[in-house]
Amino acid sequence: MDSKDVLLTLFAIDTIAVSLVIPFLPQYYTLLPFSPSTLEYISSLYNISQILGAFFLSKASDAGVARRREILQNGFLSSSTSYGIIFIVVLLSSSNVDDVKTKVSPYVLMSLICFSRLLVGFFKQTYTLTTTILTSSNSESRSKIIGQVSAILTSGWIIGPSVGSWISGRVWLLICMFYLNRVSSSNAVTPV
Repeated sequence: MDSKDVLLTLFAIDTIAVSLVIPFLPQYYTLLPFSPSTLEYISSLYNISQILGAFFLSKASDAGVARRREILQNGFLSSSTSYGIIFIVVLLSSSNVDDVKTKVSPYVLMSLICFSRLLVGFFKQTYTLTTTILTSSNSESRSKIIGQVSAILTSGWIIGPSVGSWISGRVWLLICMFYLNRVSSSNAVTPV
């Protein structure tokens, strides 16, 4: 497996993982005494932080402060951390112990979800970086690489929510997926 295939595989895992949380969000929204418009603002945190992250991280890369590989690896690490936070929220909210439910406020759970979405949105620039790295370091045609990356992105956004809704009641699967993502992000091998 060459470095292109490794990078595309990591991109697929990351795309599925980031969309995996989508089925969980409505469950937490019903716990909060917020208006629907406030909940939509909370939902848009990921998109806003993606725009800001793309701007600031591309400036850092252009200025030579950080290389693309470092930004990509930090993106995988922050994504893994974000998914770990979501995992903790799921454990706290699905616990059968009544003491845990009374000690953890819905506001705390939603604050953790918001922080997680801001973190993953700002630092997870894998689409842009994967496309840039592969088109600049590969002899294949640019349109073929962009097509492959776009196909993986689209498939990830179809598969992720489907898998997320299937595993929502199976906490042990969430534990396995968290560790799989942690291992894949810590062993990221990407071309420069």
